[in-house]
Amino acid sequence: MLRSKSLLYFGMAIALAGNVYQMFRAEHMKRDLTLIQKNTQTQITKLNDASAAMLEENRQRFEAIKAQLQQTEATVQAKAKSQP
Repeated sequence: MLRSKSLLYFGMAIALAGNVYQMFRAEHMKRDLTLIQKNTQTQITKLNDASAAMLEENRQRFEAIKAQLQQTEATVQAKAKSQP
């Protein structure tokens, strides 16, 4: 009888220790997940900033090419008018 009570208490102590271990492990995972989420958000923000900068750079290139084409077109039209 005493032996079975001792085993019961030992089993309960092991179960309690397992619960405490799982609680600490879950808390650690929660912190890791929060850190991963922050890092991911930072990376997304950096990507958004980089893509916005590239988009603006491409828009400026497009405008410069458009202006060159318009200038070339005006030059060609002026030459065509001046030739008989």
